[in-house]
Amino acid sequence: MKILLTSFYDSKFFLKVIRGERFRAGEYCPQLALYQLAGVLREEGHDVSVLDPAVQELSFPEIRQDLEKTEGRFYTEESISRINALVEGTRYVTLLNRVGGFDMVGFSANSFNWVAVLQQIRQVKEAFPDMPVVLGGVHPTFALNHLLAREPVDFVVRGEGEKTLLELVRAVEGKIPLVSVRGISYRKNGIRHNEDRPLMDENALSALPLPAIDLIPKGKYLWLPLETSRGCLHTCRFCSILYHNKWRGISPDAFQKRLIQINEHVDHLATDELMPGLVYVVDDTFSTHPVRCTSVLRRMKEIGIRELSLRVEARIADLIDSPILDLLAELPTQIVQASVDAGSDEGLRRIRKKIRMRDVMTLARKAEKTETAGKLNIPFIIGYPWDGYDECMRTVQLAYELTVRYGLSCNLNWFLLMPGSDIWEHRADYALDFQEDFFDGFGIRSYETLRRVSRGLKEPERLRIIKALEFYQSVILTTGIGGGIKDSELY
Repeated sequence: MKILLTSFYDSKFFLKVIRGERFRAGEYCPQLALYQLAGVLREEGHDVSVLDPAVQELSFPEIRQDLEKTEGRFYTEESISRINALVEGTRYVTLLNRVGGFDMVGFSANSFNWVAVLQQIRQVKEAFPDMPVVLGGVHPTFALNHLLAREPVDFVVRGEGEKTLLELVRAVEGKIPLVSVRGISYRKNGIRHNEDRPLMDENALSALPLPAIDLIPKGKYLWLPLETSRGCLHTCRFCSILYHNKWRGISPDAFQKRLIQINEHVDHLATDELMPGLVYVVDDTFSTHPVRCTSVLRRMKEIGIRELSLRVEARIADLIDSPILDLLAELPTQIVQASVDAGSDEGLRRIRKKIRMRDVMTLARKAEKTETAGKLNIPFIIGYPWDGYDECMRTVQLAYELTVRYGLSCNLNWFLLMPGSDIWEHRADYALDFQEDFFDGFGIRSYETLRRVSRGLKEPERLRIIKALEFYQSVILTTGIGGGIKDSELY
């Protein structure tokens, strides 16, 4: 079968377009899911193409560029309406020109790029009504009933897609009954959900064909993706990853093959204008099982990673009690992200983070001692539905202390209510009436949404917090101390 796989960028793309700013694909990492699925399908003999967002030609409608912001990085409702009009009026020219030559098209989506993927699907189905459209990813898995009831999607692949997509292709070819394909949902006399597919174990993950990274377009990306594990053993309440309390790591030999593949393809993906320089380890929690993580890092040190730098995500407790941070210091590591996500022990307890404030300070001192403070990035979240002014300011002040005293880089993010998270599932407890269709547009970036979600704050308190963020950022920029603190733009 001839299959096209595609996706699109998150909301930052459209914000840059509407503001008349230049967009650089190199700011992103290629979406590994597209290339992993392509590798699996190609291994089975299918003719697979990936239409990467970096090579899509678009046609934009005429939209006023004078977007009005409220406080911080949020937009007025009028500006959100104009952004939605831009998204809905954008034509995906390359996609529409190419898709007619395929037997099936597959889209990958998360909650941040769903607004764009939704428009791609609608346009493909309008132009090619009989084209089988398959949708997978985090957002479709969590919002599948809403999507199948309202949108022209033929099949939703729930959870891990490698084995499910292969079987679905066989079913579409008429080789096996559709009802036998585990892990799919579809419309047939109503919405049907086939039996769940068990997660692949470590042996199955390790045996997957290598991602088809030779299909990544040349000269477009600075980042190259590398996966060494899937899932997380924890249950943080704000988190919307697919696999909580479940973690699987690939074998050292399988990891070595993937690393060698990246080394071999660096030159292939380079041009005179741009050469990949970063390896983004896309694991949800790279440091899980520190002994295994240490072994992976030592293997990486033995093999080498060309002239590339690393970006990994780790948990604070793992970094404190293992040599992981020391090994990362010996490798060309650019960023080690270790999220804290609250500014007090009570805040950490409420989000089920399973660390204490003393652990945060222990890591800061260790980073200072090992001279890795400049590589550590510590994200925080403020504005949970239960957060009051004092709790938010404790978090802001802690980030400032870690930056000024220890030289760490800290990000302060306003809380986002995401499908699949525990807070989303219990949103009615906080009088939050958001539904899945909220993510069909750009409402996540509106100041009105911030007000509704951070319901524990009075308006003057919310404005004071925003001003405090701006003040601390200006101090860091003016003095040049620390690794930096910023009020992050929503992704």
